[in-house]
Amino acid sequence: MTLRTPAYALIGLALLAAAACAPVQVMSYTAPGREVTRGHTYAWDRPRAEPTGDPRLDSNEIVDRHLRLVVDRALAQRGWVSASAEPHVLLRYHLSVDQLVDDPERSYESRAKASPAVHDQGTLVLDMVDPRDDRLLWRGWARRTVDDVIDDQPWLEREIEDAVGRIIATLPDRSQ
Repeated sequence: MTLRTPAYALIGLALLAAAACAPVQVMSYTAPGREVTRGHTYAWDRPRAEPTGDPRLDSNEIVDRHLRLVVDRALAQRGWVSASAEPHVLLRYHLSVDQLVDDPERSYESRAKASPAVHDQGTLVLDMVDPRDDRLLWRGWARRTVDDVIDDQPWLEREIEDAVGRIIATLPDRSQ
C-alpha cells in the first residue's frame, strides 16, 4: 500500500472544501460623469419580475424582504437615509443563478475528472439609479458558487448579508 492514494483523496477533499467555501467576488462600477454621492437619500424602485434562473428564488418573498432589510441596514451605516419623497437615488436589485461549466483542459481541479464539472453561480446586482432620468449612477455586484445549498435558507441569508456588506463597502463615500 502506498501513501499516494490517501494523499490524492486528501487533496480531493481539500479542493471540494475550498469550492464550498469559495470567496465572494465583488466588483462595482460608477458611471462616468454621474455623481452617486451628491445626496444621501434613497428609495426602493418598483420590483422587477425578471426570472433569476432558479425557480427557488423566483418570487421568493422571504429572500426579497431579507435582502432589502440587509441593504437598508448597510446603507444606514454609511449615512444613507430611506426617503419615500424625492429620493436622491432609486435602488434596484437582481438575483441570478447561472450554470457554469469548467473545462477540464483549463481547470486544474477538474483535470482528474473524465467530464466537465457544472457549478451553479449566484450573482447579486445592486443598482443606484437617478430618479430624474432613470440612468445608472452606480452598480455593485457579487458572485459566488451556490452549488447544492440554495435550499438552505439560513445559509442563503448569511450569504446575502456577506455579499451586501461587501457590495456596499465599494460604494463611494457620499458628499457631506
